[in-house]
Amino acid sequence: GVIIKLTGYLKNITTKDIILIDSTYKKINNKIKYQQDNDTYEIIINKDELYLIRDNKEINSTMHFKQNKYTTCDYKIKENDINLQIELYTKKLLIKENEILINYQVENTDNYEYKIEIEV
Repeated sequence: GVIIKLTGYLKNITTKDIILIDSTYKKINNKIKYQQDNDTYEIIINKDELYLIRDNKEINSTMHFKQNKYTTCDYKIKENDINLQIELYTKKLLIKENEILINYQVENTDNYEYKIEIEV
């Protein structure tokens, strides 16, 4: 795959906390893989739904997004081998060639916005 620049953010709309994303990625078929700090992210796109997998030394999480639907996040804490199911609600899921935008709520509490922009 070709290596391409990727920028974006993860914003907690409720608390106003923001994590900036500045990385490069490899696109292979319907997958986008990138590194951010000590985390590896993999985005898998299937038509109108998206999976976001985050992996590091401490945790592995797989979030599933489908617009206007409740889905789950499988969240594994590696050290204690604890597996949690966290409910997500996807308010908005926008998938374009050079942009991904997800607006979602976790367990009916905090609202988040995840945005990725890809150089074309």
